[in-house]
Amino acid sequence: MKSENRESPLENKVDIKEKSSLAAPYKIIIIAGALIMAVLTGLYIYYIKTYEELEYIEIPETDEELGITEETEEVINIFENNKSIINILLFGVDKRSDEETGRSDAIMILTIDPVHNTIKLSSLMRDSRVSIKGYGEDKLGHAYAYGGPELAIHTINNNFRMNIRYFASINYGGLIHVIDSVGGIYANIKEDEIEMVNKYTNDTAYVEGMSYTPITESGYQLLDGVQAVGYSRIRKVGDGDYERTQRQRIVLSAVIRKLTDLNIVELPGVIQDLAPNIQTNITSNYMLKVGTSILNAGIKDIRQARFPSDENSHGEIMNGIWYLVFDKLKTREELNEYIFN
Repeated sequence: MKSENRESPLENKVDIKEKSSLAAPYKIIIIAGALIMAVLTGLYIYYIKTYEELEYIEIPETDEELGITEETEEVINIFENNKSIINILLFGVDKRSDEETGRSDAIMILTIDPVHNTIKLSSLMRDSRVSIKGYGEDKLGHAYAYGGPELAIHTINNNFRMNIRYFASINYGGLIHVIDSVGGIYANIKEDEIEMVNKYTNDTAYVEGMSYTPITESGYQLLDGVQAVGYSRIRKVGDGDYERTQRQRIVLSAVIRKLTDLNIVELPGVIQDLAPNIQTNITSNYMLKVGTSILNAGIKDIRQARFPSDENSHGEIMNGIWYLVFDKLKTREELNEYIFN
């Protein structure tokens, strides 16, 4: 007797086709997932190898050794977004040999604010008269020469009531390579800057054993690495060290914009040029956090400021040495407000 519920061969074939067509997308997903994992693994291995090329400098991590006080934490905790803010001290170091510690010719706080999609560059005037542990009152720029990044971080945290734990230092030679690797940067050269740009470009090229092309006219123009570093070093043109820090911010912000505009194909080559020229205490995990914050937020807005401000500082000669004397309380309030709010 025939079973009334028996399925015909045709019906069985249809089921098999349907099952095959349903299985196909899952196979594609599995293959795509495997490819993505392979790419991510490759990128991670490349990232770790590149990170190993950085010159990692281990410094103390306790609040006391970094110059971070309870008062600082209490003040900063007032700001709602303080936990989201990433602050890194950047030092542009002028050193003529590998044996030198060098002087911090440029001192900036790089602030990454993923909440407001903003990067901030805060220049700290190197001639600011501050208290340096073990050395008394002296110029801020001398702290790095006296005790490297460790003493410089302690000095900045202690005098400006900050809680910065990470730094990155780059010398002029390294900065030249980074600027060249991103295709140069644009800057507006003033007529009265041309002579000094060429003077410092010549000096930089001589120290680094490189050739250079003199700038012959004023105006907005593309600068290569040697020219850009020469431009950032100009002194005694315009408003002295005030305009000098402005030029340094112009160069660094232009580099940051170039880096954030790079596509994934261009990035590895630039990273390879960048890594060997940097000293830092940033761990690989924290570096991933910083990079992820910038990429996820799509940060393009770069703001700039200088501290101490004109309103809260004045020049003064003490024992034949010129210092920038400033109101520490008001400057701390200004800096914290600018960075954390």
